[in-house]
Amino acid sequence: MIIMEKKSGLRYVAGAVYVVYAILNIIELVQTGFWIWTFLSVVGAVLVAAGLFIALPVLSAIGSGVCGIEPIRMLIVYLSFSVDSWFPKRYIFIAFLFVAFWILLVIACLNTENAKQLGIVAGVVAIVRLLAIFIMDGLYQFTFMGVLWQVILIVGAILLGFAYTGVQNKNITALSASTAQRTKSVASVGSQIERLINLKSLLDSGVITQEEFDAKKKQILGL
Repeated sequence: MIIMEKKSGLRYVAGAVYVVYAILNIIELVQTGFWIWTFLSVVGAVLVAAGLFIALPVLSAIGSGVCGIEPIRMLIVYLSFSVDSWFPKRYIFIAFLFVAFWILLVIACLNTENAKQLGIVAGVVAIVRLLAIFIMDGLYQFTFMGVLWQVILIVGAILLGFAYTGVQNKNITALSASTAQRTKSVASVGSQIERLINLKSLLDSGVITQEEFDAKKKQILGL
């Protein structure tokens, strides 16, 4: 029970982190005006958080995929610009890391057996991306909101990995146990029917009397 409560608490904390990520995107929408790609990031973050709150990794996987749409779009745009000599090629590397980050989270949500490792790797990718921005563009590129944004991504990825580790496996285990119990019940009923058929044959052949048949029947049926 204590382990389950700790796991639930971790999921709620991770979900709260993605709620903050959604709020940061909403703030950007308010400051810069409506932008469909930022709106998709809000929707994706909400789905990730909702999945964590209700322990539904598939929902978080969908949310991570939605969040990854904007980085994929940016990577495609940067690749199209890369033919021009003026375009800074480092942006392609940074965008690629962001795409890889969300892909890792999608996989972590779908492969909960290795969710912890995948979440940590995603966090490391986010850290490398942060360092790459710092090294390539310098400290002047960072604002408080920008740093908070990156920290949320790093912490959220790691917490998601730890929170989802084994969640789906437990559900599968419970389902398997339930299936095994039903199979056992069906087998028990089949055995009772077979014994009753044999008992009826003995009655029909005159080996046992009707009274003996009725008594044995009640015994078999547990009446």
